Amino acid sequence: MLTPARLRRFGTAVAGALVIAFVVTLVSADGVATIAGGRLGGDWAPFRAAGVLARTNPATLLDAAAQQREMSAFLDGRFAPFPYPPIFAFLFVPAGMVSFASGYVAWVILLVACLLLATRLTMDLLAVVPPWRTVGYLGSVTYAGSFVSYGGAQNASITLLLIAAGTWLLARDQPVLAGFVLGGLWFKPQFAIPVLGLVLVAGHLRATATAAAVGVGLWGLSAVVFGLDWVTIWANQILAITDAGNQAFNTGNTVSLVEYLRGTLDAPWNEIAGMALAVALGVGFIVLARRYPQPTSLLPLLCLAILTTAPHALRYELVLLVPVIGSLAISRGLPWALGSWALAPLMVLEIHPLVRVAYVAVLASAWVADLPDRDKSSVQNQSALRMAPNHPQYHPSDEQRRGAEGEPTA
Repeated sequence: MLTPARLRRFGTAVAGALVIAFVVTLVSADGVATIAGGRLGGDWAPFRAAGVLARTNPATLLDAAAQQREMSAFLDGRFAPFPYPPIFAFLFVPAGMVSFASGYVAWVILLVACLLLATRLTMDLLAVVPPWRTVGYLGSVTYAGSFVSYGGAQNASITLLLIAAGTWLLARDQPVLAGFVLGGLWFKPQFAIPVLGLVLVAGHLRATATAAAVGVGLWGLSAVVFGLDWVTIWANQILAITDAGNQAFNTGNTVSLVEYLRGTLDAPWNEIAGMALAVALGVGFIVLARRYPQPTSLLPLLCLAILTTAPHALRYELVLLVPVIGSLAISRGLPWALGSWALAPLMVLEIHPLVRVAYVAVLASAWVADLPDRDKSSVQNQSALRMAPNHPQYHPSDEQRRGAEGEPTA
């Protein structure tokens, strides 16, 4: 049953359904209220508000009250801060010059494009060959974690693209370019620090140094625009509100056991337990990065490190599991990939967060368990893998391809 042709038809049908749902939501919305009772644009409001403030009065980007006033009309009076370093708000200046809905649609299209490019680079690293590459694109874009991310205007697809492009460049012996790309992760410092730490541990010194230089440059540019004390103001105003809001309202949406402990235990044990677990997991990832530094292993490893240890790792960050699921499809077979894909809709619903944490933990454990065999696999083993028609690295003959497509064969 698991032929490329069948999976492409199934994936195309699901993708078509998602497109229809997206269009119906857009055209039936009354202002920012959707037909299903949700809010049009998801978390697009903070991004658009940041663009407006960057164009009109950049200093107010560090003012939580100014942010709230700008976005309150699109959030029913509520507040969702623009939590990124304020220098990145200038990227959204064009968004503040068009209507809310138009900006949202353009942003979603950009996020989907980033996801597709990240998927392509991931398949390059994993040596996925035609006709399975089309299956990979469809599986990635219809994965529930991906859909809730780009549909909700979240930027996890950009995070995935930066990590995938960085490791792809490392695999092609371009460490300086890889460092420039990975330096883009400074838009989320809580992601940049663990990623660059593991890249350094894996032995990619020039890439790490370049990415660190990018961070210094961005911090310096921010000081020129917002003053030398911008970090203190940003931390006390925006980050403090963001962290408090995450613990109060987003604990149920987390995919990280670290964040779950921080949001549910009483102080000070919540911080103590969360930090202890983060350190323990970090040591484990350091050991794995030193033992398996090749980019094909480093890409899924970096994604798992973010999902399990970084603050503010919520359900829309599940898009970072795309390289993990792709790697499992090759090492453990397509049933693992299809099972992970099929369970994902449950993981983005309002369920107990420990179910979501367990989902990530099972995939992470399965991926780690296969690392020794994957690392030792020889060219002969890879050739043998490609002999199986239901394997992503299977490269059929012309006659086999025609049979899979339903064309007549000799």
